Amino acid sequence: MIAFGILLYIALAFYIVKWVWQKKRSVSLTAFTVIIILLLASWDNIIGNIMFNRVCKEEGGERISKTVENVDGVMMDAPDGCYGICLRALLEKRYKFIEVNVIKPQKSALTTETGLHRFYLDKRGSEDCTLYEEYYEKRENNKDYFLKQYPYEYCIASKKANEAKSRYIYLWTAFDINYMPAWNISKSESNVKDINTGEILGTYKVLYYYGGWIARKFEIWGPLMSAGSSKCPKDNATRWDLVFKVLRPKQ
Repeated sequence: MIAFGILLYIALAFYIVKWVWQKKRSVSLTAFTVIIILLLASWDNIIGNIMFNRVCKEEGGERISKTVENVDGVMMDAPDGCYGICLRALLEKRYKFIEVNVIKPQKSALTTETGLHRFYLDKRGSEDCTLYEEYYEKRENNKDYFLKQYPYEYCIASKKANEAKSRYIYLWTAFDINYMPAWNISKSESNVKDINTGEILGTYKVLYYYGGWIARKFEIWGPLMSAGSSKCPKDNATRWDLVFKVLRPKQ
């Protein structure tokens, strides 16, 4: 469908240019027609790139307004439980505990029921590590599994909690494909927030630009994403590092 549409546009453009030349025999008019046809396909892409570069400078990347020292633990917006950044934060001994308000429990995220959970590093064999050992020991033969780089004697304990200890929360805003729909710009955003005051201490925003009207017309966002759309920031910094930079753990 995509290839057919592009070929159809090229064929139509060639026909129009040929028709203008045959009717008028004017170099300037033919050249003007070519320019109009090119702009018709790319004018919003030109403006879109300008808008993307402007928004990138104004909003993209990491913005830290305040740092906090000697943080014991943090609450994370992870409805399934503890995985990814939570596992890393505990196994690297960055925080003593991570708290999550579980909405969709999953064994792979070390939860089997909803509600407030507290996760912490413990010695292997602890009764609170049952889910960790049940789930991850089945995957020990997976050579790519990142937990293998951490000491075997440790495990992640999972326990329900009656009351949160965390003063700070790490929030991730779902991917917003319609952030600037007129220019085909989308974003994902992470924030570190003070629960008591509501103050945003740090933000990490990633912006993506997927091209002009042709990309929208033929719905090629997916291929563009995998092929490498315009991204801001372009470096390999991860939003996961934001929480560690803003909320500095006790040494």
